[in-house]
Amino acid sequence: MPSVAVGVGYDYARLVHKNNTFGMVFATVSIPISDWWGGNHAVKRRKIEEQEAREQLADKQQLLAVKVEKGWDDVSVAYRKALIAKKSIEQSSENLRLNQQFYHAGTGKMTDLLEAQRQYQQSRDEWVEAVAAYQLRLAEYEEIIQ
Repeated sequence: MPSVAVGVGYDYARLVHKNNTFGMVFATVSIPISDWWGGNHAVKRRKIEEQEAREQLADKQQLLAVKVEKGWDDVSVAYRKALIAKKSIEQSSENLRLNQQFYHAGTGKMTDLLEAQRQYQQSRDEWVEAVAAYQLRLAEYEEIIQ
């Protein structure tokens, strides 16, 4: 804390038949600058910390935006894969139907019929996997945006 001191002094002396008087007034003001110095540094440090916090906030906002966009892209890709898998089921179902008719008519081979059945089953399995992947990506995206 700053402090102020005031003083008064008076001196009287009689030397060799001569009177001498002497008076004085003094004042002292003490202002500790070390606290000002430390306070100045504390303010600068706080401003730097505030700027760093703002930069971190901006970085996190950008990362979140990228994460949301990537999540949506993953959902879109998974949805398109499920649609393609559904179309594959339709095509393999038609192929199986034709091979069954050829086999029953006696113009198709058993191996062709079995291959058509395998492709049909494989396309259904791929569709189930694609729908499961879509549901998983959708749940991940919903978790990101909440």
